[in-house]
Amino acid sequence: MKLGGQTAEAGAAHSVLADGTEVIVPLGGLVDLTKECGKLRTELEQLDTQLQSLSKRLRNEGFTSRAPKTVVEAEQKKEQEWTKRRAQLTAKVRSLCGD
Repeated sequence: MKLGGQTAEAGAAHSVLADGTEVIVPLGGLVDLTKECGKLRTELEQLDTQLQSLSKRLRNEGFTSRAPKTVVEAEQKKEQEWTKRRAQLTAKVRSLCGD
């Protein structure tokens, strides 16, 4: 895609609005991409660790059979939200950092 005569590449923030409009903002020169990519990768690693721990807990029959139903449901919802956030972060890292 071209934006103002420039081709959209890695190092740009990219979003698709509800009506299908694509918004691309080149970030080179505006932010330190190396630093930002490092922060995003660290956040993704931490989220992966937390998600693995949560998923392990939810697969533990001892936890799911003894914990109140509301607690298990809250943990399941958290797992869904974190999985969605992980997908968003992964896409952001790929888009911004080229990974």
